Amino acid sequence: MRARSFALSLVLQILGVLLILAVPLLRPEALPKGLVNFISITAPPGRPVTPPPPPDPGPVARRAPPQLLSQGRLTLPPSIPPLQTFIDPEPLPSGGPVVPNSTGDSAMSPAIGSIVRSTNHPVVPPPPPPVDTAAAVKPTPERIIVGGKVQEALLVHKVTPVYPPLARINRVSGTVRFTAIVGRDGTIQGLTLLEGNPLLVPAATSAVRQWRYRPTYLNGDPIEVVTVIDVRFVLN
Repeated sequence: MRARSFALSLVLQILGVLLILAVPLLRPEALPKGLVNFISITAPPGRPVTPPPPPDPGPVARRAPPQLLSQGRLTLPPSIPPLQTFIDPEPLPSGGPVVPNSTGDSAMSPAIGSIVRSTNHPVVPPPPPPVDTAAAVKPTPERIIVGGKVQEALLVHKVTPVYPPLARINRVSGTVRFTAIVGRDGTIQGLTLLEGNPLLVPAATSAVRQWRYRPTYLNGDPIEVVTVIDVRFVLN
């Protein structure tokens, strides 16, 4: 009997201890507040505890913008925001350099002011590229080439050649062409025969050497001219 009563007592005690330990796990709200704060229940290791999601606050009511038009008329807003003033944290010291702006006022922006204060030197533009004086000033040529029609308009004294008698007897006619150099004073300085009948060349050369032209000027200075002169011999 003692053994049975001992075993029954032991089983009842074990069940009581298990019941005492299971009540806080099943119904923690039944325990006193001080005991609940004292006892902390932690999750078993290896399984993260995920907090419950926050409750949905529902649709947020947005404030409608104020209506400035009422029945086709402009109305004042209910409130006017305060005017914001921006002040340069680094004011320009007195006596510093002043850079004029595009409107002509002596004002300086904060960015330009900081650059000027950091350098403390005036901005100097780069020097212009050097000018090649030899290429800019071209030398004046000693003589130029002018067409025969143009130079003929400057003729002021023309001597008509005498028709050679031997060429007249032989019924010889044609044109004698020279390359002539007209000097700065308008006189003939040189003749070079290009083409012509030998019976006509002496008379043409003698007459052309007496011709005179008006001087030709280039950049205000007289200059020699190379031109072509034609002398025509025509029988009646």
